[in-house]
Amino acid sequence: MADAQLVAAIQSQEAFRENNGFSQDAYDRWLSSQGFTPGSFEFEFRRGLLTEQLFAGIARSTIVTQGDVERALQRARQKRTYAELRIPLDKYRDAPVSDEAVEAFYQSNASRFLTPEMVKVAYIRLSLGDIAKDMEVDEAEIRSRYEVSVASFVEPEQRHARHILVAVAKDAEAEMVDAAQTTADGLRERIQSGEAFEELATTESDDPGSAAQAGDLGYFTRGVMDPRFGDVVFSIQEGGVSDPIRTDFGFHVIRLEEIRKGKSKSFEQVRDVLRSEIQREKAEQAFFEQAERLANLSFENPDTLEVAAEALGLKIEETDYFSRQGTTGAAVAGEPAAVRVAFGTEVLEGGNNSELVELGGDRVLVLRVRDRKPPSKQELSEVRATIVSELQAETARKSVRELGVGVLARLRAGESRADIAAELGAEWVQRDAVTRSEAGLPGETRQVAFRMPRPAANQPVYDGVETGRGDFVLLALQSVEPGELDDSAMEERESLRETLISELGRQDHDAMTAALRENAKVVVNEQNL
Repeated sequence: MADAQLVAAIQSQEAFRENNGFSQDAYDRWLSSQGFTPGSFEFEFRRGLLTEQLFAGIARSTIVTQGDVERALQRARQKRTYAELRIPLDKYRDAPVSDEAVEAFYQSNASRFLTPEMVKVAYIRLSLGDIAKDMEVDEAEIRSRYEVSVASFVEPEQRHARHILVAVAKDAEAEMVDAAQTTADGLRERIQSGEAFEELATTESDDPGSAAQAGDLGYFTRGVMDPRFGDVVFSIQEGGVSDPIRTDFGFHVIRLEEIRKGKSKSFEQVRDVLRSEIQREKAEQAFFEQAERLANLSFENPDTLEVAAEALGLKIEETDYFSRQGTTGAAVAGEPAAVRVAFGTEVLEGGNNSELVELGGDRVLVLRVRDRKPPSKQELSEVRATIVSELQAETARKSVRELGVGVLARLRAGESRADIAAELGAEWVQRDAVTRSEAGLPGETRQVAFRMPRPAANQPVYDGVETGRGDFVLLALQSVEPGELDDSAMEERESLRETLISELGRQDHDAMTAALRENAKVVVNEQNL
C-alpha cells in the first residue's frame, strides 16, 4: 500500500475531522488518548487496511448464483409448525437439602463466603456552602456594590404595540411589493378615517398569531423585534399610527398603545441579592485559601489530622465501616472518589493522610484510615439460606435435564404426546406457521425448531432444549412450509446476495488462512496475547 493511500485513508476517518476537514489537532489528541505514537498507529492501520483488501479481493471472487439466492430466500421465508411442552424448573426447586450437603458446599467454596475488606476513616471536610453560611457581610459593602453596579439594576423601557401585516416575501417581484404597499397605505388611510385599528387587524392582517388578538403584540423592550420594526415603535408617541414600514415579512402598520418608562430597582429591592453575591465571593476566596492550607498541613503531617483540624478550626469526623463498594447515600462512604482514595495504596497500606479529595459541589476533604478489617469467613448460619437455594437450583436443573432427556427419548421411541403431557401435568402449546424472526415467541426454542430436520408426513420430529433459566422444552416439529418466491422482493434479493457473498467470502478467507498456517511454521505466543 502506497503512503499516499494510507494518508488519504487516515484523513478520511471521521474521528480526525473537524469543520469538514482533517484536523491534525484532533488526530494528535486521539493518538494520545489511545496510547499510540504516530508510527505505531500508522503501522496497525496499514495492516488493517491490507487485511481488508485481502478479504475484499477474496469476497469479490466469490460466485453466488441466482439459484443460491433463491434457495437462501426460501430458507429465510420458510415457515414451520411445531408444538412445544415446557418442563419448568420452578416445579422442582423445593427438593430437600441435607445438612451434610450444605456443610460440604460451604467448606469447598470457602472463598465465596468471605466478608469484604472494610475500613473506617477519619476525615476533615471543607464545604463552600458552610463557609458562605457563616460569612458576614457589612451593610456598607452592600451599599457600595449597589452604587457601583446600579446601572445593571435598571429595568429597560417597554412598549406595547399592535400591528397589521400585509405579507410579501423579501425577494418578491416589484409588482407584488408595490401591490402590498398599496394595500398597507389603504389600511392606514382607513384607520385615519376612523375605522377601528383592532377590527382591521382582526380581519385584514396576514399575521395569524396577532390577528387573533386584534393585532396585539404585548409589551417588549428595544432589540426584541426586527430592528426596522423596533426603531419605529420606539420613535412614535402613544396612540400614534406609523406609516407602513417594510421588514422581511412584509409591510406593517403599527399603533403604539402604551409606554412603560424604564426605572431603576431600589437598594431595598436588590439588597438581599447583593448580600448573597458578596457573601459567595468572599466565601469562595476563603474556601480556596483554606483548601490549600488543608492540603499542605495534611501533607506536612502525614500521620495525623489533628494539626490541620486545629489550625483551621475544623472538626475531625469519622465514618462507619465500609467496603470497596462504598455505602450508598453515606456522607463519605457514598462518594466514589473518597472510597477509591481510602482503599488506595498510599492511604491503606502506607497509613498516610490522603491528598485533597474533590467531591464536587464545592466540597473537599482529607481522610486517613482509622481502622481496617481484613476479609473474614462468614458463619455458616449467615449464608445457609443462600447455599440451600443454590443447591436446590442445581438439583432442580439436573432433575429437569434428566427428565427432559428421558422424555425426549420416549417421544422418539413413539410414545403418545398426550400421555406424556398428562403424566407431567403439562400441556403442548401449538405454534403454527412460525417464521425465523417471529416476534413474541421464545428465541431459544424457535432457533432449535428451525435447526431440526424436515419431518415426513404425519411423523413429527422431536428435539429438546434447556433454556437459560433452566426449563427444559420439548419440541415436536410437524411441518415445514417452503418460503414463497415472487418478483416483488428485488431489494431483499440484492441484500441477501451481498450477505451470501460476505459469508462465503469469510469462509474462503478462513480456509485460506488455515491452509497458510498448516503449510507455514507459525509460533503463537499465547502468553503475550
